[in-house]
Amino acid sequence: MAKSKKTSTRSFEFKTTTKVKVTFAELHLLPSLEYLDVEALSRAAKATIEVGFYKTSCCERYVRAVIEAGKVVRLDMDECKDMKPPHPELAALVKMALKRAGRRPAGKFKPMPVKAFLGQAKEIADEGEACFSLCGIFGCYYCCTRDGKTGKCTREVFYDLILDSPHPPGL
Repeated sequence: MAKSKKTSTRSFEFKTTTKVKVTFAELHLLPSLEYLDVEALSRAAKATIEVGFYKTSCCERYVRAVIEAGKVVRLDMDECKDMKPPHPELAALVKMALKRAGRRPAGKFKPMPVKAFLGQAKEIADEGEACFSLCGIFGCYYCCTRDGKTGKCTREVFYDLILDSPHPPGL
């Protein structure tokens, strides 16, 4: 598998009309992965295994590998409640953040043997998914994308409690 072209740090800043701080959530692999029976999963007609999760201020998003005929055919991720497609201004910031981080569409997930997937689970899951907070004078938003597309976002409430500020118009 080709090495990821994303930034090596999980947090960075960029400037547009205002300074924006981007912090990527880390995928936490489940310790139970090392105890899975790879041979049995390789023979499974259908199975789903939990791979890990992204823990953020608004939710935990579990990542699952869907196995069919002994191959991982796709990854599924839980949705955080209250997430919706971002407003056009926020979508533009998300797009800029993904570009700055070197996140490009990974393309369609290619089925792979269970053993190969488990050997690279973190890299593979992290390549297609991006969960991050985007903070600036407009507040903080938590966004998740899939394969470099804009994805969905939700306003992070803790930021409003700290600043005690209303949402800016349009965001």
